[in-house]
Amino acid sequence: MALRTNRDLLVPMVLVGEVTHPELPWDPFLVSAAGEPYIPLGAGGVLYGYGPGSPAFAPGDHAEPGATLAAPGERQNQALLGYACLGNPATAQAGGRSLRGFVCGLRGEGRGVLASFADEDLEQIHPGCRVAVRCLGTGLRLLDHPEVSLHHLSPGLLTALLAEDRGGLVAKVRAEIPSYLLGNGVGRPAATWEVDLVSDDRALMGELGLQGLRIGDVVALPDWEAVTLQGYAPGALTIGVVVHGDSPLPGHGPGILPLASTQRDGVLRAVRDPARPILFT
Repeated sequence: MALRTNRDLLVPMVLVGEVTHPELPWDPFLVSAAGEPYIPLGAGGVLYGYGPGSPAFAPGDHAEPGATLAAPGERQNQALLGYACLGNPATAQAGGRSLRGFVCGLRGEGRGVLASFADEDLEQIHPGCRVAVRCLGTGLRLLDHPEVSLHHLSPGLLTALLAEDRGGLVAKVRAEIPSYLLGNGVGRPAATWEVDLVSDDRALMGELGLQGLRIGDVVALPDWEAVTLQGYAPGALTIGVVVHGDSPLPGHGPGILPLASTQRDGVLRAVRDPARPILFT
């Protein structure tokens, strides 16, 4: 039975973002959790060969799949972050062609929306290219499960994430991430931020089965609330998706974008399935 939603009441919008250019300060070095200096690489612009299905624990710093998009003004950019939803179509005009991709994530702190394109199309895209995003999904609600809040999810991906089961909802996830391992993004609005998995303890990542995570993997965050602001909440549950790569910075790591969250225990369940495909299949 299909999940009942308010899809017919959603407002479709077309917003435009420009492919960003990576930025570095005059002193380009950051310091890793191991105390070693490094130059960050992988955030902003166009990243070749890295997209949905790629390893989350890849070289670089917050590697962003595909092309990173931002609008020119702060409030306009916040609108792009708040209205663009996973799976929304993204169309770039480059090389005399219309190149079609889709939204596959976002970065908090106003850094931008992440759009996936075919590798051959990315070769035609560069910083400054304008990309139109057909936004649909903000405000999506589950009519029979009002205790569960949805974020960043286009209606077409809903059934790939959630299903009804025994009067509640269930999500198949590739892994569970304990709330004590969540860092950058704590206290930030779920509507425009992801939260990072703190990944510097590689032995622990292996013990928890997290080292094989990929961009697009669905994960569960038990005792984590992302209805409005994100943070620890006993009994809460959030289902999210991996949207960017690892980071050497302390308190940082692969980014998890919240998609469904509830503060009520037992309303939403997560079932671990190591064979679960990524969300964008």
